[in-house]
Order: sequence, then structure tokens, then C-alpha cells
Amino acid sequence: MISNLVPSILCSDVSDHLPVFVTSSVIIPCKSDKFIYKRMYSDNNRANFLQNLYNIDWSDIVDPAKHMSAGTVFSFYTKII
Repeated sequence: MISNLVPSILCSDVSDHLPVFVTSSVIIPCKSDKFIYKRMYSDNNRANFLQNLYNIDWSDIVDPAKHMSAGTVFSFYTKII
């Protein structure tokens, strides 16, 4: 068992779900052959993403006059993605 663990809770007003984390003094060797996947945040990709958002008909989701249940709204959302 590792005795150098320090559990903590990150307090924030942003959410009522407080993140819990642990710090340790144990050093873990890194593997240099590990590939890290990441998203490419180019101006072109950002423009395409925004254009795709603009092309979606959000009226079924954001119109408060429709008074839909959360399940119905979620089903609309899953059709979009």
C-alpha cells in the first residue's frame, strides 16, 4: 500500500458535484512509444464545426412553448449527433 497519498476535494461554485482527486509522491516512468490522440484545433476545423452547428434546426430543443419531457428532448439531441 502506498502511504504517500493525499486525497483532496476541489471546491468550486460552478457545480454541486465536487471533484475528488489524489496526489502522490510516487514517480511512474513514462513510456515513450505511447501515442497521444488529440484533436486538431485549426481555424478550418473550427469554421466547419461552427457551420455544422448553424445548420442544425435547434427549434425542437430550445422552444419552451413545446413543453417536452427531458426524454423527448434527449431523443432529438441524439438524432442530431
